[in-house]
Amino acid sequence: MQERRLPRHFMILFVTALLFLLTGCRYKADDITIIDPPTTEQAASLALERVDRLDGVYALGWLSETELLYRTDSETDDELHIRNLQNGSSKPIGIKAKDTAQLSHDRTHVLLADRIHAAVGDLTTGSTLPLQIGEADLSGMMADAKGSWADNGTYVMPIVKRYEYGVVFIDRGGRVTPYTLPTTNQPVEKVAKHGDRLYYLDANKQLKMTVWGSHEEKLLHSKVIDFSLSPDGTRLAFAWETAVDEISLSITDSLGSKPDQPIIKGRLLQQLSWSPDGQRLALSIFSLSQGMTGLYVMDATTGFMLPLSTHANLNSEIVWSPSGQRLFVSDGDRWTQDAQVSTMIYQLKPFNITE
Repeated sequence: MQERRLPRHFMILFVTALLFLLTGCRYKADDITIIDPPTTEQAASLALERVDRLDGVYALGWLSETELLYRTDSETDDELHIRNLQNGSSKPIGIKAKDTAQLSHDRTHVLLADRIHAAVGDLTTGSTLPLQIGEADLSGMMADAKGSWADNGTYVMPIVKRYEYGVVFIDRGGRVTPYTLPTTNQPVEKVAKHGDRLYYLDANKQLKMTVWGSHEEKLLHSKVIDFSLSPDGTRLAFAWETAVDEISLSITDSLGSKPDQPIIKGRLLQQLSWSPDGQRLALSIFSLSQGMTGLYVMDATTGFMLPLSTHANLNSEIVWSPSGQRLFVSDGDRWTQDAQVSTMIYQLKPFNITE
């Protein structure tokens, strides 16, 4: 059989084309930069797991992760109760209820107060020690003013004495010790203490700080509506007026030396409450313009905002559980006609916002 050969000119074209393809591929390969896939940072934040409503229960504090101290909406029942959230059982503890109750850090004592009277309740024994705040009707508690536990054994409360304003320190044994502030001409609306530093907000909306035993004070910020000191005493969150009908939230260090750039803004913004670990801040906000109205939890590091409810309860405190995985807001006033009280419990869970 005669062998057929390809024409010479065809072979030349074939080899040329092959070389072109090979050099072309090599050129393209040299022009490609291979980039490793980007690594995704997993930003830890929070998610809402569930919400429970307890009707007829006005919670006052957490005794543990599964127990609440509360009062009822019954006019004939004026005792404090303990509610077990696991089995739903309740029991009275023999201590008379008042308008407010604040648990000590170790949850063994409670400071009870209304507009006229105050007492220290011992939850381990069920006994109560009435407090003598006034002196011959010349001094007494400040209505609607907010005190706080400075440590396990001491509670600090705003008072008025004759024509001067200040605070008193109350120990668990019922001893009341007045303390004179550097300036005494303005009512104190809220006070908190950590270590030797005393923080207080006066009626002129000035947030101040003084060191225990000092006759000097430092103005931290003006036009302040509310403030909250972190549990470790290193950071200060405060809501302040930045414009007409505008309240902004800022977080600074406890000396007020860092910039106070607003984080969020609203028409109303109150009830600031730090989580026990100081990593999150709960707040109530009313802001139709920004679409942020209700109860929120903010990651203090990332600024991530988790909405818990669209109901902005600006009058009730937000109270964290010991672990920081739950918080409650109580609503209602049993002293008004046909009042119905309730408590909303928000259960949080850790989650990853990139998932």
